[in-house]
Amino acid sequence: MRPGTYNILVGIDFSDSSAGAMYHALALAERLGATLHLAHIATASVTAPTDLGMNMPSEFADAQQARERMERMRAMLGSKVETELHLRLGDPVKGMLQLIRELHPEMVVVGSHGRGAVMRMLLGSVSTELSRRSPVPVLVVPAPGREEVAQAEPVVEPQLPSVPGQAPAETLDTSQTNDSSSGSVNVAPGGTSGYDVNPELRVRY
Repeated sequence: MRPGTYNILVGIDFSDSSAGAMYHALALAERLGATLHLAHIATASVTAPTDLGMNMPSEFADAQQARERMERMRAMLGSKVETELHLRLGDPVKGMLQLIRELHPEMVVVGSHGRGAVMRMLLGSVSTELSRRSPVPVLVVPAPGREEVAQAEPVVEPQLPSVPGQAPAETLDTSQTNDSSSGSVNVAPGGTSGYDVNPELRVRY
């Protein structure tokens, strides 16, 4: 990590959501001239608090595969920005928080998987927990297709509660005019159409 540069940390879990987060972070890094840090925390019963290299024990096959995928991602990004890889074992939230303490990034970018309320309650959300505990700003990139889902959902206007014993709302009676030449109309309470309650009360339009 070069001193005096901006650092953007991106959480990667190889989903479409995290891919969107990576490309969003890439655009920010290009504008700021920042170093992009791609981090994957492989869930495991053991914890590796430091970055894992290419030579990993065979029992960590998932971590080996993750390292290869991250190397391909870095090659795909090319030389647009400086990119560093971080692969660790353990709890995803704790691993990301440890990296935040080490790297001191200006921002953390993660993807939102768009789980429903029930799934979030049962499984939790890395992005939600990270946003709650991170000492630096966390940008959560919406899951792909979120806009289409929002447009498809009908908007239901809430109905105002009625108050017992409340008088009917006043209506504008345009069927009766006091003076056709003046363009004024009577305002009559609901249910009194055609009856001039107060000839002096007029509304000009």
